[in-house]
Amino acid sequence: MQPPRVALLAMKAGRICGYGVARQCREGFKVGPLFADDTETALRLLAALADMMRGTLHIDVPVANADFTAALRAAGLSPGFSTTRMYRGGVPANAQARVFGITTLELG
Repeated sequence: MQPPRVALLAMKAGRICGYGVARQCREGFKVGPLFADDTETALRLLAALADMMRGTLHIDVPVANADFTAALRAAGLSPGFSTTRMYRGGVPANAQARVFGITTLELG
C-alpha cells in the first residue's frame, strides 16, 4: 500500500506481533486498525505510520488501553470526543487488550 493508505507490520522472533493501517480521511489520516501484543509495539507502529502520513492523525483508542492513551497524551495528542461501547448478550471474548486503535467506529 502507498499513501493515501499505508499498512505496516511488526515482527518479533519471526512472528507477527502487531500491525497498523492509516488511510486518508476527510481531514488528515485515520489510524485503524492498530493491533499489537503490547503498548511499546503499538507506539512504534503508530510513530512509523505518523512518519509516513502528513497532516492530522485520528485514532479511536479503546478505554481498555489506559497506558497507551496516557502515552499519546504525553506525546501531545488530545481527545476529540468519546464514545461508550455497549453490548447486548455479554461482552465478546476477544483480546481487547491488544486493540490499540479500532478499525472504525462503524465496524468496531
